[in-house]
Amino acid sequence: MEGTWRGLATAFVLCALAVTTSGCGDDESSADSAAAIHTSAPERTFAPLVELAPDEPYRPMSARWFIERSALTIAEDRDCNDRMIAVGRTLPELHDDVTDWIYPKALGHGPHYYRNPYDENCEAVFDGRFYTDQLTRPHDPGNRVETARAAVGFQLDLVDGARGGPASLGATPVYVEQTEEGDAGVRLTYWMLFGMHAGDGPPHEGDWERVDVLLRRAGDDSYVPLAVQLRAGGGGAVPDELGERPWTAIDRVDGTHPLLAAASGSHALGPSPPGSCAGCVPWRTWRVLSDARDQLWYGFGGAWGEVGPTDATTGPLGPHGFFPSAADKIGDPNEG
Repeated sequence: MEGTWRGLATAFVLCALAVTTSGCGDDESSADSAAAIHTSAPERTFAPLVELAPDEPYRPMSARWFIERSALTIAEDRDCNDRMIAVGRTLPELHDDVTDWIYPKALGHGPHYYRNPYDENCEAVFDGRFYTDQLTRPHDPGNRVETARAAVGFQLDLVDGARGGPASLGATPVYVEQTEEGDAGVRLTYWMLFGMHAGDGPPHEGDWERVDVLLRRAGDDSYVPLAVQLRAGGGGAVPDELGERPWTAIDRVDGTHPLLAAASGSHALGPSPPGSCAGCVPWRTWRVLSDARDQLWYGFGGAWGEVGPTDATTGPLGPHGFFPSAADKIGDPNEG
């Protein structure tokens, strides 16, 4: 992304800071527009304010809330039955001597859950194993485990009745990753979890939404904000009408928090001009931030949600060591 960073730096270095919800460009703010923003906590300073639709049927939840209401299984094909591995602690009726409780550390940091693959006769093959920190999400277009067939892989199957999420935002966290990039670039990736995606494209259980804020480091505890990148859920393709927006083209709250709206049901994030989202619930994401890489489950390579017949109907891949990666950034698709 070297070329992208240089282009952004050239375009926005003279228009870096706005102190109201509007972008820069008028005479009154020109004196402040060349100044960088000083902060020792950029992940909080630049976190978005997300407006949730008043009729939102699937509210935000923590990863722990999701895991505690899910069953960890390995999805199978060829008429083989899915294999139960562990269940969340709110599901004692599914726990027995064979089925363990879900330990988040075994999903990501390890030691990891694993299973032997099945052959065409649904018999275990003992010369290979699938681990939960490997990319096994069924139908995923990424670099999956070579020996895993397309429909085979780990899934966290959320109980249907839990898809709506907790009754209130409360202490629901947003998970953030900070990545250092070339040309003094800094990428802040904010991840938000919902129990269901519906209303825009094929429905599927589980929905990770993300937004990236691009910065240029201007010295110790000093940053020039450059752009906001909006993504489809789970790190998928970027919708044409969203994509990358210059920092100066995004309305902001208190000068540094991008103002976004989450579409009802699909949670697709888009710019939200002040006052345009009547009755919406403001989610001030900076109030409860958690470092994604510190989470015990970080690195889980299966599906967050039940497996469907296609990539589009299968639960997404969540925060993982693969994200953000060069291939997943907006820019040259052949780069990285």
